[in-house]
Amino acid sequence: MVTYVELKDAVIGVIDDFAKKDDITGGYGPKYSAKTKLDKIGVTEPVRAVMPKRFNKVMRDLVGTAWKPVGSIDLVPKETIADMITIACGQSGVLLPQGEPT
Repeated sequence: MVTYVELKDAVIGVIDDFAKKDDITGGYGPKYSAKTKLDKIGVTEPVRAVMPKRFNKVMRDLVGTAWKPVGSIDLVPKETIADMITIACGQSGVLLPQGEPT
């Protein structure tokens, strides 16, 4: 079973792949957080529109058949890193711990 931490790390990794800012993964904590606006790091609506293929692949590889695919219509409206983590939890069945995402 996939843990919340593994899922969160995978989501941040996908965001890092699409971000215009350097090293979102390494800067998570001191520089970036769940409250970070996606637009601020270059993951704008047009970018989010093309993310589903990669997002689904990474999540399916991590979660397996429990993963329910997302499309552009699901990702475009997301505004923060927290929104992306939350949708990943919902689509995978991984429990979102109280107080998360941070």
